Amino acid sequence: MRELSILSGKGGTGKTSVAAAFAALAHRPVLVDLDVDAANLALLVEGEPLERHETMGGQEAVIDPAVCVACGACEPACAFRAIETDASGLARVVESLCEGCGVCAHVCPAGAVRLDPCAIGRWWRASTPLGPLFHAELAAGGENSGLLVAEVRGAAQAAVRAGAGDLLLADGPPGIGCPALSALTGTTLAVLVTEPTPSGRHDLGRIIDLCAHFHRPAAVILNKADLNPALSAEIEAFCHERGHPVVGRLPFTPEAMTAVVEGRSLLSVTDQGMDQAVRSAWTAVEALLATLPES
Repeated sequence: MRELSILSGKGGTGKTSVAAAFAALAHRPVLVDLDVDAANLALLVEGEPLERHETMGGQEAVIDPAVCVACGACEPACAFRAIETDASGLARVVESLCEGCGVCAHVCPAGAVRLDPCAIGRWWRASTPLGPLFHAELAAGGENSGLLVAEVRGAAQAAVRAGAGDLLLADGPPGIGCPALSALTGTTLAVLVTEPTPSGRHDLGRIIDLCAHFHRPAAVILNKADLNPALSAEIEAFCHERGHPVVGRLPFTPEAMTAVVEGRSLLSVTDQGMDQAVRSAWTAVEALLATLPES
């Protein structure tokens, strides 16, 4: 199985737009959106949900009022102020504050507190005109997004192995945190989308370091390349120095933002030759993928 992960060291570089355009050009892709904090690939590929699944992780306290003896031991013991008592002294858990540490269950003399597994998020399998799509949503206040990324990615990988497609194409999360680690581990090729800005240049360096740490091949797409030619040249020189090919140079055009707002692919943008630039980038990525061993 070959897996292509579209990543970026920072948000707002055009990563999802590139992923959606590549999805339209790829042969039998299985799509997965690994940005579980703000998944939006489904908006660009017209995803229609077919299945929904809960992802369990961690635990939260539940107090049985029929067993609670209103001793008040649990409220001061909770470091997160997640326990309140009513007028009669019975305790209750404020779910949004509970961290599942279990100290309340430890100090309760009546055994009124139990720790139940809790859902940290949910993921969906959807159909699109381009192929199956898997995407997820972290619950409000949820933690361990890396676990959710691993679960939805695993479901997409299983679909490829079952014959649903020939290529797993992942729209990864921005940054270099835990979700990015889960998205990058074991991928065949990482395509890093950046832009000629100081923050784009800085954060590209961080994601390249991450790829090097995990020994993952990486190629770079320079979005809005004509916006700052001097910085673009500096970024290209940096990529050459680190041994990562620049496989695409996309022009800046306001029509690209219009296309995103209207839910259209970059392939529909002809201004400044955007559509041809995207096709050229995909051709280079496809050729590079063919030289790499399957993951």
